[in-house]
Amino acid sequence: MSLSIVVPAFNEAEGIASFLTELKAVLDMLPGQYEVLIVNDGSTDETSFEIEKFDWPQAREIQLITNSGHMAALEAGLSSSIGEYVITMDADSQHPPRLILQMLEIQSTTGAEVVNAVRIRGKENTFLRRHLSSVFYKFLSKITQVKIEKDAGDFRLMSRRVVDTLISLPETTKVFRFLVSSLGFQSATIYFYAPKRKYGKSKYKISHLVKLAVGSVIGFSTAPLSAIFLSGLIIFMSAVTYIIYLIINMNAGQVVPGWTSVMVALIGFSAIQIISLGIIGRYIGQILVELRKRPRYIKRDVNTK
Repeated sequence: MSLSIVVPAFNEAEGIASFLTELKAVLDMLPGQYEVLIVNDGSTDETSFEIEKFDWPQAREIQLITNSGHMAALEAGLSSSIGEYVITMDADSQHPPRLILQMLEIQSTTGAEVVNAVRIRGKENTFLRRHLSSVFYKFLSKITQVKIEKDAGDFRLMSRRVVDTLISLPETTKVFRFLVSSLGFQSATIYFYAPKRKYGKSKYKISHLVKLAVGSVIGFSTAPLSAIFLSGLIIFMSAVTYIIYLIINMNAGQVVPGWTSVMVALIGFSAIQIISLGIIGRYIGQILVELRKRPRYIKRDVNTK
Protein backbone atom coordinates (compact mmCIF):
# COMPACT_ATOMS: atom_id res chain seq x y z
CA MET A 1 0.00 0.00 0.00
CA SER A 2 1.18 3.51 -0.84
CA LEU A 3 0.20 6.51 1.23
CA SER A 4 0.17 10.26 0.57
CA ILE A 5 0.06 12.83 3.36
CA VAL A 6 -1.18 16.28 2.32
CA VAL A 7 -0.32 19.09 4.75
CA PRO A 8 -1.32 22.71 4.05
CA ALA A 9 0.94 25.18 5.87
CA PHE A 10 0.71 28.94 6.24
CA ASN A 11 3.28 30.80 8.33
CA GLU A 12 4.20 27.73 10.38
CA ALA A 13 7.97 28.35 10.51
CA GLU A 14 8.05 28.23 14.29
CA GLY A 15 6.63 24.74 14.63
CA ILE A 16 6.92 22.98 11.23
CA ALA A 17 10.19 21.17 12.10
CA SER A 18 8.69 19.75 15.30
CA PHE A 19 5.60 18.59 13.41
CA LEU A 20 7.63 16.96 10.64
CA THR A 21 9.82 15.17 13.18
CA GLU A 22 6.75 13.67 14.86
CA LEU A 23 5.17 12.80 11.51
CA LYS A 24 8.33 11.12 10.20
CA ALA A 25 8.61 8.95 13.32
CA VAL A 26 5.09 7.62 12.70
CA LEU A 27 5.39 7.12 8.93
CA ASP A 28 8.71 5.30 9.22
CA MET A 29 6.85 2.61 11.17
CA LEU A 30 4.72 1.77 8.12
CA PRO A 31 5.75 -1.09 5.82
CA GLY A 32 4.63 0.51 2.54
CA GLN A 33 5.81 3.48 0.54
CA TYR A 34 4.69 6.98 1.38
CA GLU A 35 5.06 10.61 0.33
CA VAL A 36 4.51 13.83 2.24
CA LEU A 37 3.24 16.86 0.30
CA ILE A 38 3.61 20.10 2.26
CA VAL A 39 1.57 22.79 0.52
CA ASN A 40 3.11 26.15 1.41
CA ASP A 41 0.10 28.43 1.09
CA GLY A 42 1.95 31.66 0.30
CA SER A 43 3.72 31.89 3.66
CA THR A 44 5.49 35.17 4.37
CA ASP A 45 7.79 33.84 7.11
CA GLU A 46 10.57 31.22 7.04
CA THR A 47 8.26 28.23 6.54
CA SER A 48 9.80 27.32 3.19
CA PHE A 49 13.33 27.57 4.61
CA GLU A 50 12.43 25.28 7.52
CA ILE A 51 10.92 22.71 5.15
CA GLU A 52 13.98 22.72 2.90
CA LYS A 53 16.27 22.42 5.90
CA PHE A 54 14.48 19.31 7.15
CA ASP A 55 16.26 16.24 5.77
CA TRP A 56 13.47 13.94 4.55
CA PRO A 57 13.64 12.47 1.02
CA GLN A 58 9.96 11.43 1.05
CA ALA A 59 8.78 14.97 1.78
CA ARG A 60 8.46 17.69 -0.83
CA GLU A 61 7.12 21.20 -0.82
CA ILE A 62 4.45 22.58 -3.13
CA GLN A 63 4.63 26.38 -3.14
CA LEU A 64 1.60 28.51 -3.93
CA ILE A 65 2.39 32.02 -5.15
CA THR A 66 -0.14 33.72 -2.88
CA ASN A 67 -2.18 32.80 0.16
CA SER A 68 -5.00 31.00 -1.65
CA GLY A 69 -6.82 29.64 1.40
CA HIS A 70 -6.97 26.32 3.20
CA MET A 71 -9.34 24.59 0.76
CA ALA A 72 -7.32 25.66 -2.28
CA ALA A 73 -4.14 24.39 -0.62
CA LEU A 74 -5.81 21.06 0.09
CA GLU A 75 -6.91 20.76 -3.52
CA ALA A 76 -3.40 21.54 -4.74
CA GLY A 77 -2.03 18.75 -2.55
CA LEU A 78 -4.73 16.24 -3.51
CA SER A 79 -4.16 16.95 -7.20
CA SER A 80 -0.44 16.19 -6.82
CA SER A 81 -0.82 13.07 -4.66
CA ILE A 82 -0.28 9.59 -6.07
CA GLY A 83 -0.90 7.35 -3.05
CA GLU A 84 -3.47 4.58 -2.93
CA TYR A 85 -4.71 6.30 0.22
CA VAL A 86 -4.43 9.98 1.07
CA ILE A 87 -4.51 11.61 4.49
CA THR A 88 -5.06 15.35 4.87
CA MET A 89 -4.03 17.07 8.10
CA ASP A 90 -2.90 20.42 9.50
CA ALA A 91 0.68 21.41 10.28
CA ASP A 92 0.00 22.95 13.69
CA SER A 93 0.43 19.63 15.57
CA GLN A 94 -3.20 19.69 16.70
CA HIS A 95 -3.84 16.80 14.33
CA PRO A 96 -1.72 14.15 16.12
CA PRO A 97 0.32 12.09 13.61
CA ARG A 98 0.00 9.01 15.85
CA LEU A 99 -3.66 8.76 14.80
CA ILE A 100 -2.52 7.86 11.27
CA LEU A 101 -1.81 4.29 12.42
CA GLN A 102 -5.27 4.03 13.95
CA MET A 103 -6.94 5.43 10.82
CA LEU A 104 -5.17 2.90 8.61
CA GLU A 105 -6.15 0.09 10.96
CA ILE A 106 -9.81 1.14 10.90
CA GLN A 107 -9.76 1.35 7.11
CA SER A 108 -8.25 -2.12 6.86
CA THR A 109 -10.80 -3.54 9.29
CA THR A 110 -13.96 -1.88 7.99
CA GLY A 111 -13.12 -1.33 4.32
CA ALA A 112 -14.27 2.28 4.66
CA GLU A 113 -13.21 4.62 1.86
CA VAL A 114 -13.23 7.61 4.22
CA VAL A 115 -12.04 7.68 7.83
CA ASN A 116 -12.80 10.97 9.57
CA ALA A 117 -10.87 12.04 12.63
CA VAL A 118 -13.20 14.32 14.57
CA ARG A 119 -11.87 16.58 17.27
CA ILE A 120 -13.57 16.57 20.67
CA ARG A 121 -13.64 20.25 21.56
CA GLY A 122 -12.77 21.41 25.02
CA LYS A 123 -12.88 24.98 26.26
CA GLU A 124 -9.90 26.20 24.29
CA ASN A 125 -12.25 28.17 22.04
CA THR A 126 -14.54 30.95 23.20
CA PHE A 127 -18.12 30.19 24.25
CA LEU A 128 -19.45 32.12 21.25
CA ARG A 129 -17.22 30.29 18.77
CA ARG A 130 -18.12 26.84 20.13
CA HIS A 131 -21.85 27.45 20.05
CA LEU A 132 -21.87 29.22 16.69
CA SER A 133 -20.02 26.23 15.26
CA SER A 134 -22.55 23.80 16.77
CA VAL A 135 -25.53 25.76 15.43
CA PHE A 136 -23.94 26.03 11.99
CA TYR A 137 -23.33 22.28 11.63
CA LYS A 138 -26.92 21.51 12.67
CA PHE A 139 -28.29 24.16 10.31
CA LEU A 140 -26.26 22.94 7.33
CA SER A 141 -27.24 19.30 7.96
CA LYS A 142 -30.88 20.38 8.06
CA ILE A 143 -30.98 22.36 4.83
CA THR A 144 -28.76 20.00 2.81
CA GLN A 145 -30.23 16.71 4.07
CA VAL A 146 -26.65 15.45 4.33
CA LYS A 147 -25.38 13.93 7.57
CA ILE A 148 -22.48 16.16 8.56
CA GLU A 149 -20.38 15.21 11.55
CA LYS A 150 -20.29 17.98 14.14
CA ASP A 151 -16.83 19.55 14.43
CA ALA A 152 -15.59 17.57 11.44
CA GLY A 153 -12.42 19.21 10.16
CA ASP A 154 -10.00 18.23 7.42
CA PHE A 155 -8.15 15.45 9.22
CA ARG A 156 -9.22 12.36 7.29
CA LEU A 157 -8.11 9.36 5.29
CA MET A 158 -9.51 8.89 1.80
CA SER A 159 -9.12 6.19 -0.82
CA ARG A 160 -7.79 7.04 -4.25
CA ARG A 161 -11.31 6.68 -5.68
CA VAL A 162 -12.63 9.35 -3.31
CA VAL A 163 -9.73 11.69 -4.10
CA ASP A 164 -10.13 11.26 -7.85
CA THR A 165 -13.86 11.99 -7.55
CA LEU A 166 -13.18 15.19 -5.58
CA ILE A 167 -10.56 16.38 -8.04
CA SER A 168 -12.82 15.69 -11.03
CA LEU A 169 -15.59 17.99 -9.80
CA PRO A 170 -15.53 21.20 -11.89
CA GLU A 171 -16.71 23.61 -9.19
CA THR A 172 -14.19 26.24 -8.16
CA THR A 173 -14.91 26.51 -4.43
CA LYS A 174 -14.76 23.12 -2.71
CA VAL A 175 -15.40 22.78 1.01
CA PHE A 176 -14.00 19.29 1.44
CA ARG A 177 -15.27 18.60 4.94
CA PHE A 178 -18.85 18.86 3.66
CA LEU A 179 -18.27 17.74 0.08
CA VAL A 180 -16.88 14.37 1.16
CA SER A 181 -19.95 13.74 3.33
CA SER A 182 -22.33 14.71 0.52
CA LEU A 183 -20.86 12.14 -1.88
CA GLY A 184 -21.98 9.27 0.35
CA PHE A 185 -18.88 7.06 0.39
CA GLN A 186 -18.69 4.43 3.12
CA SER A 187 -17.08 6.14 6.07
CA ALA A 188 -15.91 5.54 9.61
CA THR A 189 -15.15 8.00 12.40
CA ILE A 190 -12.65 8.21 15.22
CA TYR A 191 -12.64 10.88 17.92
CA PHE A 192 -9.64 12.51 19.54
CA TYR A 193 -8.65 15.21 21.98
CA ALA A 194 -6.33 17.66 20.29
CA PRO A 195 -3.26 18.83 22.19
CA LYS A 196 -2.83 22.53 22.79
CA ARG A 197 -1.07 24.44 20.07
CA LYS A 198 2.64 24.56 20.91
CA TYR A 199 3.80 27.25 18.52
CA GLY A 200 2.26 30.46 17.25
CA LYS A 201 -1.44 31.30 17.06
CA SER A 202 -4.26 29.94 14.98
CA LYS A 203 -4.54 31.58 11.56
CA TYR A 204 -8.20 30.61 11.35
CA LYS A 205 -10.14 33.65 12.52
CA ILE A 206 -13.85 34.28 13.00
CA SER A 207 -13.91 36.00 9.60
CA HIS A 208 -12.66 32.79 8.00
CA LEU A 209 -15.40 30.82 9.76
CA VAL A 210 -18.04 33.25 8.49
CA LYS A 211 -16.65 32.97 4.97
CA LEU A 212 -16.67 29.17 5.26
CA ALA A 213 -20.27 29.22 6.53
CA VAL A 214 -21.52 31.42 3.69
CA GLY A 215 -19.62 29.42 1.07
CA SER A 216 -20.93 26.14 2.48
CA VAL A 217 -24.57 27.21 2.47
CA ILE A 218 -24.31 28.54 -1.10
CA GLY A 219 -22.26 25.58 -2.28
CA PHE A 220 -24.36 22.81 -0.78
CA SER A 221 -27.94 24.03 -0.80
CA THR A 222 -30.41 26.00 -2.88
CA ALA A 223 -32.58 26.43 0.23
CA PRO A 224 -32.08 30.25 0.37
CA LEU A 225 -33.44 30.53 -3.17
CA SER A 226 -36.36 28.27 -2.28
CA ALA A 227 -37.00 30.43 0.77
CA ILE A 228 -37.31 33.51 -1.45
CA PHE A 229 -39.83 31.68 -3.65
CA LEU A 230 -41.84 30.52 -0.60
CA SER A 231 -41.81 33.97 0.98
CA GLY A 232 -42.96 35.41 -2.35
CA LEU A 233 -45.96 33.07 -2.37
CA ILE A 234 -46.84 33.95 1.22
CA ILE A 235 -46.57 37.69 0.58
CA PHE A 236 -48.57 37.35 -2.65
CA MET A 237 -51.42 35.50 -0.88
CA SER A 238 -51.33 38.04 1.96
CA ALA A 239 -51.44 40.87 -0.58
CA VAL A 240 -54.45 39.35 -2.35
CA THR A 241 -56.27 39.01 0.99
CA TYR A 242 -55.47 42.61 1.92
CA ILE A 243 -56.59 43.89 -1.49
CA ILE A 244 -59.95 42.15 -1.01
CA TYR A 245 -60.21 43.78 2.42
CA LEU A 246 -59.48 47.23 0.92
CA ILE A 247 -62.09 46.81 -1.81
CA ILE A 248 -64.72 45.79 0.74
CA ASN A 249 -63.90 48.86 2.83
CA MET A 250 -64.02 51.08 -0.26
CA ASN A 251 -67.49 49.84 -1.18
CA ALA A 252 -68.57 50.47 2.39
CA GLY A 253 -67.29 54.04 2.12
CA GLN A 254 -64.82 53.62 4.98
CA VAL A 255 -61.67 54.81 3.21
CA VAL A 256 -60.45 58.09 1.75
CA PRO A 257 -61.14 58.32 -2.03
CA GLY A 258 -58.07 57.25 -4.02
CA TRP A 259 -56.48 55.38 -1.10
CA THR A 260 -57.69 51.96 -2.26
CA SER A 261 -56.43 52.31 -5.85
CA VAL A 262 -52.99 53.47 -4.67
CA MET A 263 -52.63 50.64 -2.12
CA VAL A 264 -53.91 47.97 -4.52
CA ALA A 265 -51.39 49.06 -7.17
CA LEU A 266 -48.53 49.29 -4.67
CA ILE A 267 -49.19 45.99 -2.92
CA GLY A 268 -50.05 44.16 -6.13
CA PHE A 269 -46.90 45.16 -7.98
CA SER A 270 -44.72 44.49 -4.90
CA ALA A 271 -46.17 41.00 -4.54
CA ILE A 272 -45.63 40.29 -8.23
CA GLN A 273 -41.99 41.45 -7.98
CA ILE A 274 -41.25 39.25 -4.99
CA ILE A 275 -42.83 36.13 -6.47
CA SER A 276 -41.03 36.84 -9.75
CA LEU A 277 -37.71 36.96 -7.86
CA GLY A 278 -38.64 33.67 -6.26
CA ILE A 279 -39.30 32.05 -9.64
CA ILE A 280 -36.03 33.41 -11.02
CA GLY A 281 -34.29 32.09 -7.91
CA ARG A 282 -35.63 28.60 -8.56
CA TYR A 283 -34.25 28.67 -12.11
CA ILE A 284 -30.89 29.97 -10.88
CA GLY A 285 -30.82 27.18 -8.29
CA GLN A 286 -31.35 24.59 -11.01
CA ILE A 287 -28.60 26.17 -13.12
CA LEU A 288 -26.28 26.04 -10.09
CA VAL A 289 -27.00 22.34 -9.55
CA GLU A 290 -26.23 21.60 -13.22
CA LEU A 291 -23.01 23.63 -13.20
CA ARG A 292 -21.65 21.77 -10.18
CA LYS A 293 -21.86 18.47 -12.13
CA ARG A 294 -21.66 16.44 -8.96
CA PRO A 295 -22.23 12.73 -9.60
CA ARG A 296 -25.87 11.70 -9.27
CA TYR A 297 -24.74 8.30 -8.05
CA ILE A 298 -21.58 6.38 -7.23
CA LYS A 299 -21.51 2.61 -7.54
CA ARG A 300 -20.49 0.61 -4.53
CA ASP A 301 -17.06 -0.98 -5.01
CA VAL A 302 -17.76 -4.68 -4.56
CA ASN A 303 -14.89 -7.12 -4.76
CA THR A 304 -15.83 -10.18 -6.78
CA LYS A 305 -13.95 -13.47 -6.82
